Amino acid sequence: MLLNKKIKKNIVIYTAVFGAKDNLIDPKCVPKNVDFICFTDQDFKSDVWQIKKVKPIFDDSVRSARIYKVLPHKFLSEYEYCVWVDGNIQVKRDVNSLIKRYLKDCNFASYDHTKTKDSRDCIYDEANILIDAARNKKTYKDSPELIKKQMAKYKALHYPAHNGLISSMIVIRRHNEKDVIKTMECWWKEIENNSRRDQLSFNFAAWKNNFKFSYLRGDSRNNFFFKHFNHKSRENYR
Repeated sequence: MLLNKKIKKNIVIYTAVFGAKDNLIDPKCVPKNVDFICFTDQDFKSDVWQIKKVKPIFDDSVRSARIYKVLPHKFLSEYEYCVWVDGNIQVKRDVNSLIKRYLKDCNFASYDHTKTKDSRDCIYDEANILIDAARNKKTYKDSPELIKKQMAKYKALHYPAHNGLISSMIVIRRHNEKDVIKTMECWWKEIENNSRRDQLSFNFAAWKNNFKFSYLRGDSRNNFFFKHFNHKSRENYR
């Protein structure tokens, strides 16, 4: 008689939701070798997600989520691969093929901001959009003065313009590898000491550490594997 062999779960899809910003969206696809984990201070219930209720590390709920996003080697070291999804992203299909394709020659992949509707390929352009939106009272993502100071620092270090820009709502990693840990620690240091807007600093951190990564194909907001919803969306998660 053959016994059922327990499948080792070497992949984790995870998110972090602090404050009442997002609902938790159950995935459409749950592969046998994948765990789903949500770090949160909310009372979520799910048949799929493992809810890890934790106290926010910072007074700022955004940074409290960011530390889990950027430093998975500190929280999820038991897994070989991790897939970060923002709290308003739904997983539609099996991520195994995505990992196999895009982590073949490197240990990190994310979507390319040039493939989104608001196409940009430069952290300086991203900074200007955030600064203008805050000053015109459209949206306030972070302090314009803090962002200006951060960009001035990067220019002083001769970081080049138009050197790429990730759309970081989905990130896949072989997160225990040395090059990833080094670059993620650098990325987190930038977020901790500068703007909390992580897209402003990833490409700089990669450039500084000569970090090899790949861009996932398609638009981060709606593609074959993932679907984006507005924060606290009222539409059905279909």
